[in-house]
Amino acid sequence: MKLGILGTGKIVREFLPWLVEHTPFTVQAISGQRKSESVKSNSISFGDVLEPPYYQNFENANSMNTLTVLDENNDGTTWSFLENDGSNQPAVQISYAEDNHDDWLILPGLNLKAGVLYNVTYRVATQGSSYPEELEVKYGAEPTAAAMIHEVASKTEYTNQDYVTVKKEIVVDKDQVAYIGFHCTSSADWCYQLILNNISVVGNSLKAPDAIT
Repeated sequence: MKLGILGTGKIVREFLPWLVEHTPFTVQAISGQRKSESVKSNSISFGDVLEPPYYQNFENANSMNTLTVLDENNDGTTWSFLENDGSNQPAVQISYAEDNHDDWLILPGLNLKAGVLYNVTYRVATQGSSYPEELEVKYGAEPTAAAMIHEVASKTEYTNQDYVTVKKEIVVDKDQVAYIGFHCTSSADWCYQLILNNISVVGNSLKAPDAIT
């Protein structure tokens, strides 16, 4: 028996390290003339890391191509491109599901320098107080859920229909590649639609102050 990788899954990071691409893999087991049903994986971003400043305004559906989307509870409902956020702007969203959300939207790898203060900014909107949503932001060394161990923004409940702008900071103690992930954990009991837009990661020209001793 062998595994066949179909469609866009032919793009492999080791062979095309220069390519930044949003690549879902389709996996199918093949044994002689027998073939299993194909299964589509999460969408993974491959390629070189980027230098801040980084801006993501989701101008069109191709904006998703450099992001990693992880449907950790495998319910088929996860982050997707939104053509109109209600104010004639494109954005990204995650909508109602029958199970509690456990879904990550992870930015491309960013080269962060030790001691530099990086401002992380994003805008969040929901369908109002009747439909609260939960979002936390973390970063890690790989674009996987398990690697998201450093907190940027703690889990927060949002009930605002109009966008609210969130501003956070990151300072790393050594040069590193960091993947920043937006983790939706909204409850199926009340979630309806979480909208995310205008993400930026910008390094301050000034070094972060030394810790007080």
